Amino acid sequence: MVPRFVVVHKLGLFQTMWALLLPYIAAGQVMAVFLMRTFFVSIPSEYFESARIDGASEFRCFWNIALPLSKHIAGVVAILQVLGTWNDIFWPYLTIGTKKELFTIPVALLIFNDQLGQQIGTQMAGYIIASLPLVLLFAFTSRLFVEGLTAGGLKL
Repeated sequence: MVPRFVVVHKLGLFQTMWALLLPYIAAGQVMAVFLMRTFFVSIPSEYFESARIDGASEFRCFWNIALPLSKHIAGVVAILQVLGTWNDIFWPYLTIGTKKELFTIPVALLIFNDQLGQQIGTQMAGYIIASLPLVLLFAFTSRLFVEGLTAGGLKL
């Protein structure tokens, strides 16, 4: 966390939208590469060998075999990245500072609670409204998410 903050500050990105976007993009790639690599290694090599015998190039093997099989794990990666970014409160609170136009929803709810004190009804209404996009995301992608999580445990 500290090296990331120092890099953002030295690049002059402090209190800008780039201070929020670039670290999430860079940090999200690590988990995505790990999950995708694990999935691609688990695909049986016989699929690719039979395609090569039929004259398919490496790109065609990837495009017609690996990519269609990986749609579920790509959905899992996307959902996990959105959830992690959406729920993060510390990094935006640290890098945004006092620029209210850059507040993310969790930071705005935190500031809102500090200004009004403990008003439980108002806080809960804010939290419910803030969670609606995630509930809708999961409602529309739950089948993809469950299939992606269980695909790693099955032998193809």
